[in-house]
Amino acid sequence: MSHLNKEQFEDIIAGKTKPDSHLENCPRCRSRLSDHVRIKDGLKAAFDNVEPPAELSRRLRMSFPDTVKHKFATAKTAGSALAVAASLLLVVILFANSMAPSTVQASPEDLSRIHDMNITGHDKFYSQSDPAKLSAYFRTELGFNPHLPRPDMGLELRGCCVSHFGESVKGSYVVDTPQGYISVVVVNDTPRDMVMHKIPSSGGQTVWCSKFAGNRMAAVQLGEYTYCAVGQADYEVLGELLDNLTSD
Repeated sequence: MSHLNKEQFEDIIAGKTKPDSHLENCPRCRSRLSDHVRIKDGLKAAFDNVEPPAELSRRLRMSFPDTVKHKFATAKTAGSALAVAASLLLVVILFANSMAPSTVQASPEDLSRIHDMNITGHDKFYSQSDPAKLSAYFRTELGFNPHLPRPDMGLELRGCCVSHFGESVKGSYVVDTPQGYISVVVVNDTPRDMVMHKIPSSGGQTVWCSKFAGNRMAAVQLGEYTYCAVGQADYEVLGELLDNLTSD
């Protein structure tokens, strides 16, 4: 008597083929089919309950090409627990090889959060419109004076804040513009590291952009730092602000 093989069991479980008379009359094959179903259901339940940390999810989305993400989504849609397990294992292996250890201290999500905190006037926000006092504050807290908007731009400074990105401390300040408040966040990461994309600029500088949770952001590199303008203003306004930064 020829018993069913593994591939035949998988086809029956997936609904590709219907149980035949052999399965109906063979206790051994019915028992093995039950084992396969139990293993499949156990794997599916285990993966359905897995909820990776938000930081891990963000780094995976930022790091893997669309082809890898597409393969994983296709396997999950197919409903095969073994395919899902194999795809997840591939993701873990790629993550271990390509993400150790990340030096990125800021991301579009971080920049958006800092801006949202700045405009609510939290307890660590230093409310001040005098550029000289803001520069002195940054010099004390960060050890350098960041580039500020030119005085002739007609924009008003509202204050600044020192925030933590992982183990790194960075500064930001808020500018009041006709399109609302804009935070300028100063980080060590390059725009490319933060997964930003180049946009056209009339100011002669390379401008990068991104978006998160309704906040647009544009960035330029000035010296060893990247200046990120964050807010709900148009990219053109964000880029114009960055084009007109000057050292105090």
